[in-house]
Parts: sequence; structure tokens; C-alpha cells
Amino acid sequence: MLRMGIAGVGGLGTLHLRTLLAMTDKVKIAALADPIEDRRTGSKLTSQTNLELEDNTELNVTDVRSYEDYSELCIDPDLDVVCIAMPSDLHASAAIQAFEHGKHVFTEKPMALNHDDCQRMIDAATASGKTLMVGQCLRFFPEYIAAHEIMASGRFGKPLAVTMNRYAGHPGRWFAEIERSGGVNLDLHIHDIDAALWLWGKPDAATSRTVGAADSVQSVLSQWEYNDGPVVQMEASWEAVKGFQAEFRIVLESAVLRYRGGKLELCTKEGEEEVESSGLSGHAAEMHYFIDCLLNGTPVTRCLPTDSAMSVAYALGQA
Repeated sequence: MLRMGIAGVGGLGTLHLRTLLAMTDKVKIAALADPIEDRRTGSKLTSQTNLELEDNTELNVTDVRSYEDYSELCIDPDLDVVCIAMPSDLHASAAIQAFEHGKHVFTEKPMALNHDDCQRMIDAATASGKTLMVGQCLRFFPEYIAAHEIMASGRFGKPLAVTMNRYAGHPGRWFAEIERSGGVNLDLHIHDIDAALWLWGKPDAATSRTVGAADSVQSVLSQWEYNDGPVVQMEASWEAVKGFQAEFRIVLESAVLRYRGGKLELCTKEGEEEVESSGLSGHAAEMHYFIDCLLNGTPVTRCLPTDSAMSVAYALGQA
């Protein structure tokens, strides 16, 4: 049984809390940290609307330790694991502190706001002998896994051209502060960047351009080319839609894979059909995978920290 603490109980922190509270045979939630008291005591656990959770979700966390400062949680000697779901500018400092006190770490994406801090996290994990995993959830979404399996089968030939788009309305709270969130590049764009690295590896050529107002980056466009693979174009914007929208289109030699509205479709000369995919949602599946790796003493090969660090560099156009 792993004793776990969550730093940041709101948005994705609420989502991870819900998943972990259901894993009663593997995990005990022992501590919560959040500067807002109502969140960490369970009287008012809020969530982002695009996570499809009800606001003011009531969860039974009244029997756990409550900390205002995440540092108190990171040094808590009773914890085995820390889940970091705080603003992105705090990921590196919290993870390193947790490693220095002998804890495994799961942190939300982005891993950090720059590649140097990502490397510091990797070095701290190595020095401590503990496990680090970053929540690059697309690697665990059933529809993305199904697309990966179809391409790997070779049934419809090689991928030739890919478009991956991710849109949302302009965010509020700390997300709107570029120095805290990393802007649209590390809030939205990094998801498709990481998916492309997972599906096709490092590109042979890559370009990236960001556009926006003088004080904020609102949109980013990247194009990757592979000598023996597809041309991949990825776009993300904070100003495109109300709510949230993600889609991709993968043109194979004899078919097209299309993901939109949460559904994966296979389009051939014979027509279009929805590809059946099942399993836990990406956020739940990644957490189950991480916990199982810890309990079984196996490495997190599906989501290596070095890959997550690379995703940060490419998302910022610095690789």
C-alpha cells in the first residue's frame, strides 16, 4: 500500500484525487496541500469545466492531513509518493524537494517551464533512486492508442501527412500568466508535441512559430518532417473556440485516421467507420500505470522523463 499526497487540489488535482480514492487496494491518500483551505479539506473541491467534472465536487478527504504550503507535503515523512498538480512554475521545485525527501513523484505536464529545470528534475530523481513520471496523458488515451496500433500494423501503409490541432478559449487564473504557465505552448501545444514524439520519434527537421499580442502568445504552429515518415503540422490556439476542442487527421497510404469529437474514425474507399476503443480515460489510465509501476518495481517506459523533457524543448521551439 502506497501512502500518497497531492499538491494542488483543484482542476487536474481533483481528477487525480477521484482516481486515487478508487484505488483502495493500492493507495491511501494521506495528505493534501493547497493554499485554498476549502479545497484541501474537501468542503469545496473545484474542477476545470473542460475535464467534464461537476463543480464543487464533494469527495471524502476529511481524514487526511491538510497543508497550506506544498513544501510541508513534500517533506512529510509518512508519504511514499507525491502527485504534483500545481501551477506549472512550481513543478520543478516541488518535485526536487520531494525527491530530496525520498519520495516518488508524479507531476502534471508540462514537466517544467524550461529544459534546464527538466534536467534538474531528472538528476534529482536519479540521485534519490526514486521514480519520476510526467502526466503526458495522450499516450494513454484509448483513441490515440488505437490509432498507434493501426499504424503499427501496416495494414494501410505508412503515414504520409498529419495535422494535429488543439484549441481553447483564453484561460483565466494563473494559466493566463505566461511566466507561470508557459503560455499556449506549454498549456495546449505540448500535448500534440508529445504525441508526435511518441508516435513517430524525433523529427529530422522542425520549425515552430508563435503569434499573438505584444504581451501574450495566443497561437503556435509547428511543422515537423521525417525523412522516412510523415510531414506533421501541429497548431494550438487560446483564442479559437469557447470551451475546448482537439482533433487529428492522419493520412496513410490507403486510409485516413480521423479523431474529432472524442471519436476515432477510419476512412477508406469502402466508407467510414468508427474505431472501437475501450479502457480507462487517459488521465485515469496514466495514474493506474504509474502506481502499478511503483508497486511492481518496474520503470515507467511508456512515458520516460527524458521524453517529457524533450516535449518541453520542442513545444518552446528550442530543440
